[in-house]
Amino acid sequence: MASVSRVSVAFANYRKPDGQHETVVLIGADPTVGSRFPLPYVPGSQGALDRKAIVVDETNADTLGIHTFPTHIEVNDRRAHVSGKVHGFASFLGSPYIFTSYEDAARYSKLGPEEAVYLILRVNNYDDISSIKNQLKARLRKSTCGPKMNLAAGQNYIGLAKPVLAPPQSSQQRFSRS
Repeated sequence: MASVSRVSVAFANYRKPDGQHETVVLIGADPTVGSRFPLPYVPGSQGALDRKAIVVDETNADTLGIHTFPTHIEVNDRRAHVSGKVHGFASFLGSPYIFTSYEDAARYSKLGPEEAVYLILRVNNYDDISSIKNQLKARLRKSTCGPKMNLAAGQNYIGLAKPVLAPPQSSQQRFSRS
């Protein structure tokens, strides 16, 4: 297997700079998820993530009360700063998306270190998909999700979705193998 990336998606309480609240969709991912995923990188770095930082789509900046960067805000009563904006990631759910690293998203949404909402697996062309699925099932038996690959755990909907399997060569070619 080429890589495994964790992704977290959760609704969160966002406190605007003026103190008003907004419900947002908090999305966090490991840097290995792919270069097209909007993450708060330190400007001028070689891929270092800005801790306690989020980025927002430019179309949501006014809704979120963001007029300058960086701007200090709170996510689920935890301090953060909006380090920048991205293009092309506007929400269609009605709640604005905010993006951060997996570690910060887990901290804001109180996920445990072994919890993930989604796992994205990138496989090599020569990988045995059946073997990978069996290895995942064995590991997941020890988790709160059980051995299935497509489920939500309990009423809070934190669980493991069916992994998206994609070849490492292209982040655009995403497909699911059953």
